[in-house]
Amino acid sequence: MSEERMRILNMVAEGKITPDDAAKLLDALGSGGPTPAAPRAPGKRPRFLRVHITGGEKEKVNVRVPIQLIRSGINLGAMLEGETAVKVGSALKEKGIPLDLSRLKASEIDALVGSLADLSVDIEDGDERVRVFCECE
Repeated sequence: MSEERMRILNMVAEGKITPDDAAKLLDALGSGGPTPAAPRAPGKRPRFLRVHITGGEKEKVNVRVPIQLIRSGINLGAMLEGETAVKVGSALKEKGIPLDLSRLKASEIDALVGSLADLSVDIEDGDERVRVFCECE
């Protein structure tokens, strides 16, 4: 993966730009990278987050997480209070995610989960491949 593409992905992870802005920047870089793993059909909602890792001919990881589970986790995080909320917020910030779950509104949670439908990461390094994407209904 090119250095420019990594910089763009890091800016998304740090919250400096939106995923939509990143998509535009990546498009502007041209087709130097692989095509998206699972393009989303318009109007479709994400149902599962997929993580698929292969090495050579061997499948190393194949995970399928229901989006509803992710939504529930975010909702539970939003209910945290006091010292626990501070610890979770600090841990997220250390990982480059400046997000205060306790301040999220229901509409923001829906938008956050809905934006996962556009997620598509496809990395190849030699014979190893990592794909992260959403399956939509």
